[in-house]
Amino acid sequence: ISFDEDYQGLWFSELTENRVSYLRLDGEGRVTSSHTAIRVDGGIAQTDSIAVDANGNLYQGLHGRPAMAVFNRNGERLATVELRGRTEGLESATNVAITPGGTKAYMTVSGPGGGFLYTFDALAKGIRQSNGG
Repeated sequence: ISFDEDYQGLWFSELTENRVSYLRLDGEGRVTSSHTAIRVDGGIAQTDSIAVDANGNLYQGLHGRPAMAVFNRNGERLATVELRGRTEGLESATNVAITPGGTKAYMTVSGPGGGFLYTFDALAKGIRQSNGG
């Protein structure tokens, strides 16, 4: 779950549905509308944690694949963050955070091979909502 970049909406990923939904909020924080915003084609992977950067891009962790999908606020897939090198024994990238005010991002990757923290460059600066998971 993550607020959007200006706190006017709330993103939430639904693990068993492989989708990200969006709740539009009014000034009092009440839901005014909700809809499926992004259908994630992760193959055998499922949606997990999310984070949002200052440009409104959504970083979607994948349970069942050591990768992260990046979408813009309109649902267009911008990138896939893949691990470099050996991924044997690594099955999921389930948590993500972006340094507030910077573009250094972190994702946790785990599986039978252990648990690791990887870094990557985010597409935009991190904000308070960038501490997903």
